[in-house]
Amino acid sequence: MTAHAAEGILLFDVSLAAGLHIEPSTWRTHALAETATGPVAFDVTLPNDAVVGAPDWYLTRIGFWHGAIGPAACWAGGALSLIDAVRSLDRRGAHARAHLGALEALAWNLQTILEHAGREIDQDPADHTHCAKRRALICRHLIERQAVEIMDRFGRASGPQLLAFDEFAARQYAGLTVYIRQCHAEKDDEAIAETSARSPRPPYGRGGLRRAARNSDGRARVDGGRRRAVRASMGGASVDGRCERRRAVRASTGGASATALSGASCPA
Repeated sequence: MTAHAAEGILLFDVSLAAGLHIEPSTWRTHALAETATGPVAFDVTLPNDAVVGAPDWYLTRIGFWHGAIGPAACWAGGALSLIDAVRSLDRRGAHARAHLGALEALAWNLQTILEHAGREIDQDPADHTHCAKRRALICRHLIERQAVEIMDRFGRASGPQLLAFDEFAARQYAGLTVYIRQCHAEKDDEAIAETSARSPRPPYGRGGLRRAARNSDGRARVDGGRRRAVRASMGGASVDGRCERRRAVRASTGGASATALSGASCPA
């Protein structure tokens, strides 16, 4: 059990047989009702050795953020079950097929996100790169957003049929509606931005395409901009901005001087 204390969040080892009172559930929705979620109260005095770890250890321990992807995997599983339900209808209308095609693409994306996250965790289980929090929050954000789109397309592709007459699909839809709200939404998005400055990340953005091009060609240096690119395309010819324009005009006028194009001296 975790509890807030003056020194931080503490984790306690509490026996369920001692002083545990299960109170009447205040759960009002039918969604996930079978989980029997409800409040409990403890009336027990705990010894000092019941505290597990240091303050905030539960949140900072290795593995916490790996585990935070678990709920997102459940969201993905619920969303995939809705896609299965739409697929089973086998509707032939153009709009229904278009929605199913988009749903199939979203299913592939959900699986790809989780597989990629799993590989990264396996490669660095102790989180030496300090990427675990950022990775977990990004996974949760992406999966929650795609689950919302899947739920929207589910309804547009099937109309009220599955929600009204398919008990399993209706239960999955209602449960997913509640479960994805475990995502902290914009609060998590803000945290992603804050962790980006401290975590290594791919070279996307400014300079990323240049580095990628340089890495794909051991001979060419692309990071010098247009002049080096033109030089490479001309077989090594020099491209020196204003001087090159003079040479181009000289060639087009049979060798006549074109010094008016540039105030700088340029070798012939």
